[in-house]
Amino acid sequence: LFPYTTLFRSIDGTPYPVRECHIYQAFLKGEGTHVDDEVLWRADGTNFPAEYRSFPMLQGEKIVGSVVSFLDITGRKEAEEARRESDAMFEKLFESSPDATLAINKVGCILQLNSQVTNLFGYTAGELLGKPIEVLMPERFRQTHPERRGTYFVHSQTRPMAETNEPWGRHKDGSEFAADIRLNPFQTKNGNMVLCVIRDITSRKQTEKALQEAHERLELALRKSKQQAQEAAKRKELIHILQSCQSVEEACKVAESALKTTLLSPSGALCI
Repeated sequence: LFPYTTLFRSIDGTPYPVRECHIYQAFLKGEGTHVDDEVLWRADGTNFPAEYRSFPMLQGEKIVGSVVSFLDITGRKEAEEARRESDAMFEKLFESSPDATLAINKVGCILQLNSQVTNLFGYTAGELLGKPIEVLMPERFRQTHPERRGTYFVHSQTRPMAETNEPWGRHKDGSEFAADIRLNPFQTKNGNMVLCVIRDITSRKQTEKALQEAHERLELALRKSKQQAQEAAKRKELIHILQSCQSVEEACKVAESALKTTLLSPSGALCI
């Protein structure tokens, strides 16, 4: 693995005293040692991270040497570095999210949150970390939510939270707001967690309501306009018929019939 290895050098190649070597310490003290952050050097000048265990060799009661087992942990160290880089990237993306984002565990405790959460809800991070997610909900939802949360962890999948006509979010001051909530499950070494992305959609709901009201007013105006056009057409038709009458008596009969049918609007009002 590493013929003629020089053990007593740090990662930058600088020699250090032999007595600092853990293998030598096992020899001196007669005690086993375990090291998982050592760097060993090969004869060609390259090095590798290593884990090793050293045990004293006894001849009677005399220490005559050490038995050392080495393990090249390059793969492990590379995996740990990749994990650190991944965690750093996650932290960066987590904090830079434009939406309020928090992570909870299966019992609903808030374990991580970004600054947008504090901006949106009005709490400090210290007031929320370790607290149940239900603290961010209106009182009327808090009793039933733990059961729903537990069901979600059993059948977790990326999805929006069930839609409701009720506001979901609750500010620290007690005021409520309509919210769009996205749930994203993920796994960690500490177990399953859920990433909750929360967006205040109060403005969107107000816009939707205004558009709905405008649509209803437009439909009402169109119905009135259509009705008025139909009534105008009836009057025009009646005038044409009256003008074609040959006598006053005939015109009176036509007018009498129109009063019963043509000139009556759908509401029953007389249209003149």
